[in-house]
Amino acid sequence: MSIEEAISYSSISSTSEDYVVLGAGHSKELVNDPHDVDNGSALGLNVCDTSKFEESMKEAMSGNHSTGSNSSNQTTDYNGIAYLGSSTISKPCNSNEVTALMDCLIQENSFIPIVLAIPVVPEETIKIIDPTDYKVIKIISLENIIYFYRGEPSSQRYKDCLCLSVHDPDSNTFMCHVFRCQLVDAVARLYTSLHLVAKRGEFKQTAPPCGPAELSDGEHVFHFDMSLELKEEDLKGNRSSVTLDRGFFKVRQNLRKSFLLTVTQVSNIFLPIERCFGLLLSTDEGQQTFQLLEIESMGTTGDEHSYQVSGLWDPDSSTANLHGDRITAKLAVDLVIVGVTEPVRFIMELRLKVFPSNERFWYHGGRKLQHEDYVAKLRDEGDRKYSVVSVVSGAEVEASGAVGGSGGSLPDSNQSEEDDEPMLSGCGSVTRECSDSLMISWARGLRAWNESGGTGRNEGTVAPRPKDIVRLVRAEGVPEALRGEVWQRLAGCDSARRDELTERYRILIRRDTGMDGVIRRDIDRTFPAHEYFRDASGPGQAQLYRISKAYSLFDHEVGYVQGLSFIVAVLVLHMPEEQAFSLLVRLMFDYNLRDLYKAKFDELHRRFYQLQGLIDDFLPDLSQHFADIGIETHMYASQWFLTLFTSKFPLCTAFSIIDIVLLEGLGRIFNISIALLAASKKDLLSMDFESCLKYFRVALPKKYKTEEVAIDLVRNAVSIKITSKRLRTLSKDYFSWKEKNSEEEDPLSVMERENQHLLDVNYRLEEENESIAKELVSGRVELRGRLDEAEDKVATLGKELSSSQKLYVDTQEECDNFEVENQKLKEMCRRELERSEAEDRRNNSIISEYKLICSQLSSRLEAEQTRGREEGRRFAETVRGCPRCEGLLGGAAGSSVASSPVRDDEDTRCRELELELAQTKLLLVESRCRAQDLEHQLRGLVVELQSSKNSWFQKTFTSFRDVSKGGQSKRQGGAVQQMPVSGIPQPPHPEGVNVPVVGNPDSVNTNPPIAGSTNTPTG
Repeated sequence: MSIEEAISYSSISSTSEDYVVLGAGHSKELVNDPHDVDNGSALGLNVCDTSKFEESMKEAMSGNHSTGSNSSNQTTDYNGIAYLGSSTISKPCNSNEVTALMDCLIQENSFIPIVLAIPVVPEETIKIIDPTDYKVIKIISLENIIYFYRGEPSSQRYKDCLCLSVHDPDSNTFMCHVFRCQLVDAVARLYTSLHLVAKRGEFKQTAPPCGPAELSDGEHVFHFDMSLELKEEDLKGNRSSVTLDRGFFKVRQNLRKSFLLTVTQVSNIFLPIERCFGLLLSTDEGQQTFQLLEIESMGTTGDEHSYQVSGLWDPDSSTANLHGDRITAKLAVDLVIVGVTEPVRFIMELRLKVFPSNERFWYHGGRKLQHEDYVAKLRDEGDRKYSVVSVVSGAEVEASGAVGGSGGSLPDSNQSEEDDEPMLSGCGSVTRECSDSLMISWARGLRAWNESGGTGRNEGTVAPRPKDIVRLVRAEGVPEALRGEVWQRLAGCDSARRDELTERYRILIRRDTGMDGVIRRDIDRTFPAHEYFRDASGPGQAQLYRISKAYSLFDHEVGYVQGLSFIVAVLVLHMPEEQAFSLLVRLMFDYNLRDLYKAKFDELHRRFYQLQGLIDDFLPDLSQHFADIGIETHMYASQWFLTLFTSKFPLCTAFSIIDIVLLEGLGRIFNISIALLAASKKDLLSMDFESCLKYFRVALPKKYKTEEVAIDLVRNAVSIKITSKRLRTLSKDYFSWKEKNSEEEDPLSVMERENQHLLDVNYRLEEENESIAKELVSGRVELRGRLDEAEDKVATLGKELSSSQKLYVDTQEECDNFEVENQKLKEMCRRELERSEAEDRRNNSIISEYKLICSQLSSRLEAEQTRGREEGRRFAETVRGCPRCEGLLGGAAGSSVASSPVRDDEDTRCRELELELAQTKLLLVESRCRAQDLEHQLRGLVVELQSSKNSWFQKTFTSFRDVSKGGQSKRQGGAVQQMPVSGIPQPPHPEGVNVPVVGNPDSVNTNPPIAGSTNTPTG
């Protein structure tokens, strides 16, 4: 594509997105979670090929992405710009249409590297230049620029884009040019350049956003954006972000809170912020008395244009406390700005919803920020000094009517056209928060439902439900966190039926359908305002396609009809796609929703007739007004019945309506319709035909943007009493009227209509037949492929089986070898055990003989001692009669008696010690001989085992050897411990004599016995 072709490119997607412009062209997405975007990419290209983009830029500009000033032409040249294209646009100031064009051109993935020349003086023009030869391709006059718009900085998709809406005076049309910067920072520079040149030229078309229309001499306008994050401490001292729900911060009393303010300058000459002079808070709406808060931290962020201030609000130490359920507070921050003679005060209004300190919130929406833009009018005092004239917020400017436009546009009559635009389907936010009392009531009701065993519906009839569940659904609706489960239970999706439909669904999504093109065209228009379904390649649209295709194959009579995708989208938002398909089948068959989609739409027309009759009953004046201006029921109620209010109304209202429909049946649509018409009766009575149709399309859905209004609508609808008898009467009247009309109708037209119906049926059957034939061919091809894969797998498995068998034989041989070695080991262990037992028996025999010898020697010693004493006594009695012998005997006896017992005792002890020492040495010699014999045997076995090179067997044998050696030591110690003779006292050992230690054979002294000790054991 050439550059000229890109400039004349004119294609735009029919879908658009809802955006609100903040500050100097910044945008903030209204729908869904803003935390899903990734801010890590420098280019923000999630559709275009980033590498292709960078390569094209490098080839075209040799890597130069900086801005250059052309002094001769008084322009600032921006390199590294990609021109995505342009298109005619009907509403040049409509941010939704501009964003839709931007999205469409990004998806086209066609871009051309250019140089964009922005003039310094308003007399010059904007030039689009070819970077290869620096040839001017297109010139845009500043006078023709109606609107300039930059993408949301936090959006990964649009943050590097800039759009210019230009009026073509020749063709009287509007063209929107879309540019993309390789460097994200260049977007802000481009926007600032455009803003400055517009201000210098004082063009009304490019008046700065939210700026005053008139400026005095020497006055300049500076734009600032301030964001606020409010955090709250819990009882443990942890801080968490406070939920921002529908413009209210949900706070609790008597808990410490912190404010995080970020102030960013977005236009004009950059004035750095030096410090924060003070942070103040006022919770008294009447007095507006500000209390000074403690500043925790202050300083610049990563962006030099932004400055952050963190302050602490302690209710215990501050008089600014919370009183009342809903209050409006004001937070003021005084900033010292370089070049400004006095501190600049920015005041932000906070709306607080106050709860008790022990209140628990079931759901926290994550980090929520409140934004406000400010217009500061400063007077130039000379020498780059400014004084403050005024500082007003964007809300104050809008309230005073001094708004200059959004995103850098002229306050034009075209801006009011946005109010005439219908709401995109899928818009509106639904909170997941629920109070403690309501959640407890639901828990009690669900518990009672489980105990009763109720499952909702059974064969098309409503099964009894707990009264608490019915009351809660009618009064408050189903909490968003519970809708996925409660909807399935209300519809009677039991596990057995759900499992059956799940298996059927998994089969159907693999088949082809003849309605593929129709389904894909419809899902592109389903919930375009919802983030989950916005991306054509995202999971949302993929699930919509699969479920719609599966149902078209499941229900051949109905197939796929327009409007079904909206109901599917609502179900997908609350449950997995398999469960959503099961619930869709229950809705279509058990709730008779499929009857509305059948051929000729007879059931739908019958419902229209019943609704018209109910309008005649409840709203006769409105019915007459509709009849006078020619409004018929099908003109406004067809989408109500076919999509269950999901295609036009906000999500919160659509969910609440489906709550009551699943609870009480499809007939509740009549109640909802009557309630809607009754609430809008006053407006409708004053409108003509065109105004009424526009009201139903645009204004009516916008009245039900909040959950409170939606719940009130359901309550009012439930309070309307519509009897089944009246509906049956209206149904009979419809059939009578239809029969009467058929009789009066021309038979030829009846036959033509029937013929057309049969042609449609035939066409559908041919499409199904063709689809089945294609499926059969594809099935055969798939089976052939599977068969080839199976054959390859059989061959592979055969090879694996052969290798496994060989491995089995080798393993079996190894096991046999192990078994032989095991038997040898057992035999060796048995021999060793027998030898050990024999040695134990011999040792026990020696010990017994030793004890017997010691006992005999003790007896003989005692007998000899007794006999010696008897002989001494007899000798003394014999010589006692002789005086001379008695005298001699007395002297000798005195000395002999005094020395003989001592000498006898010493001799006895020496003999005993020598005897014990000799016996101990004998046992030691025998034990060492046995140990030496065993060691020789062990060495032989070790050599034999090492030759077999079997590590496992060697380890096993080593363990047995250690155990055997330890047991032998224990037995030797036990034998030595029994050696001392009972009854013989052990004398103290003389110094210098080594004596064996009883019980420890390793410490026995092997030296020869003491000289003179020749006694050895006998026997």
